[in-house]
Amino acid sequence: MPLAAQAENTITETDSVDQLVGAQHPYRMLRKLLDFNDIVKSVKIKTFELEAEGFGKPRLIKCLILQFMEDLSDREFERFIAENTAAKWFCDFSLLDKTSDFSTICNFARVSEHSRWVIYFRKSNVKCS
Repeated sequence: MPLAAQAENTITETDSVDQLVGAQHPYRMLRKLLDFNDIVKSVKIKTFELEAEGFGKPRLIKCLILQFMEDLSDREFERFIAENTAAKWFCDFSLLDKTSDFSTICNFARVSEHSRWVIYFRKSNVKCS
C-alpha cells in the first residue's frame, strides 16, 4: 500500500481504543452515569499527595471506581487494567500507556479515604454488569 493511502487509514491510538470498546459496553454507560468532574472536586487531595507521578487524580479516581465496581484486589486490578482494553479506555489510558501498579492504587486508596468511596458506591447501588 502506498504511504499516502496508509496515512489516510491511520487513526490515532486514542481513537483506536475508543473504537475497540463497544457502543453498549457497561463502562460507557457508567461513564455517562457518573459526574467525574464532581467526583474529582470532592476528593480533597493535593497533587503532591498522590504518590503517583504521571497518573493524575482523575485517572486514579477512575481506576479506584473500576476496581471497586469489579470487586478486585489491588494486585488483581493491576493485571486487569494492564490486560483489559475497555478498562484502559474507561481510565483514560491508551493501549501503550504504562498502567498503574498495585502499590499506586493502594496508596491512592489510602490517601483518598477509600472507605468513603465504598460507602458512596454501596449507597448508589451502581453495577457494571
